[in-house]
Amino acid sequence: MSGLKEELISRISAEPEKMISFRDYMDLCLYHPRDGYYMQERNKIGKQGDYYTSSSVHPVFAETLAHFVYKICQTWGTGISFCEMGAGTGLFAGQFLDALQDIDEEAYQSARYIIIEKSPYHQKEQLKHLTEHTAQVIWAEEPVGNAAGDNTGGKHKVENPLSSFAGILFSNELVDAFPVHMVEKKDGTLWEICVGYDEVHDRFVEHRRPVENELIVAYLEDQGFSLAEGWRMEIPLDALIWVEEVSDWFQEGLWLTFDYGLRRDQWEAPSYRQGTLRCFYRHQVDDNPYEHPGQKDITAHVHFEGLSQTAQRLGWKQVGLFPQVEFLLMAGILDRLEEHQETDPFHSKAKKNRAIRQLISPEGISGAFQVLTLAKSVPDKVLDLFQPFSFGLQMIKKGY
Repeated sequence: MSGLKEELISRISAEPEKMISFRDYMDLCLYHPRDGYYMQERNKIGKQGDYYTSSSVHPVFAETLAHFVYKICQTWGTGISFCEMGAGTGLFAGQFLDALQDIDEEAYQSARYIIIEKSPYHQKEQLKHLTEHTAQVIWAEEPVGNAAGDNTGGKHKVENPLSSFAGILFSNELVDAFPVHMVEKKDGTLWEICVGYDEVHDRFVEHRRPVENELIVAYLEDQGFSLAEGWRMEIPLDALIWVEEVSDWFQEGLWLTFDYGLRRDQWEAPSYRQGTLRCFYRHQVDDNPYEHPGQKDITAHVHFEGLSQTAQRLGWKQVGLFPQVEFLLMAGILDRLEEHQETDPFHSKAKKNRAIRQLISPEGISGAFQVLTLAKSVPDKVLDLFQPFSFGLQMIKKGY
C-alpha cells in the first residue's frame, strides 16, 4: 500500500489539470487506510492527543445523557436501543453503560448499544474500554483483532444490525470531520478550491478552477447563500449524503447530533469570511491543512440547517437546535451535582462538580457546540421532555 503523500501525488498527477478537489484532499488526509489521521494507531483525544471532547472532560457528560436516555425510554415505554456513530476510543460508550448499570440493572441488561466505527485502531481501543459491557454492545462491523484479550466470548461477531434500526442515534464531533468542498468568490466568479503539488518546493499548494459541480451550486441556492467578493465557504455535500444514507436504515426514533457549527444567520458574519476550516495538532489550532498531511485533524463547522432540511425532506421533524449548555441543563446535569464537605480539591466529588460547572459554562467546552435533535414517529409525550427552559427551577434549587 502506498503512503498518503505518494497517494496524493499520484491522484494529482493523474488529473489533466494536475489538481484534485479540496474535498478529495481532505478525505485522503483523514481516512487514507494507513496514514489517514483517523486511521493511525495513536492517541488523538485528551492530554496526549490533539484536542479534548466533552467525554474526555469527565464521565458526568455521559452520565447525564444516560439518565436522560433512560427517562426518554421509560416515558416512551421502550427498551434502550442506542447507536453511536464515530465512537472513537469507546470512552463515552463505557461511561454511558457504567451509568446505565447504576441507574437500573434490569434496563442495562436488556439494553442494546450499537457502535459504528470505521477505524480499526479505534475499534481495538473500544474493546479495551468495553470489556465489562460486551453483552450489551454490538459492532455494526466486526472489530479488527481483540486488544482486550479475547474475553468477549465472540459476542461482538454479529450480523450487521443496521438494515433497520429504531431507537436513539447519537454522534459527538462526527460531522465536523466529514470532507468538504471549498469555494471562493473572486473577481465576481465562484471558484472551487483545489490542491496541486509543487515539485520544486516539495509541498501541496492551492489552485482554483471555476465551479462545475452542479450540487455545489444547488446547495448554495437552496440555502440562500450569496458569497461576497473574497469570501470562502465550505460546502458539506458528504454530510448531506450521510443524512440520506442513515435515513435508509434509521426507521424511527431520536437523532442527536452534537457538534460545533453555525446557524444560518451566523455564516455571513465577517469573522467567517475565510470559512471555518481549522486544523488541530498537539492542542494547537491553525488554518493550514497543507502542512503535515495526515498528522493534523482537519475540521469545518457544521451547516446545521443543511442537515436538518435534508432530514426533514426524508420524513424527520426538527425537535430543536439547542446550544449544548442548554441541552445538558435540560437533560438534568445539575442533578448530577454532589454535596460534600471535603476540602481536598482533587476529591472525586469536587472534581465532578467542577466538571459540571465547566460543561455548563458558556466559556467552557460546551460554548461552541450545538445539539441538533431530530425525531421520526416519536410520541408527543417524549418530545415534551425537550423543553429548553425546564431546567430553570433546577438552577434555583441548586443555588445557581
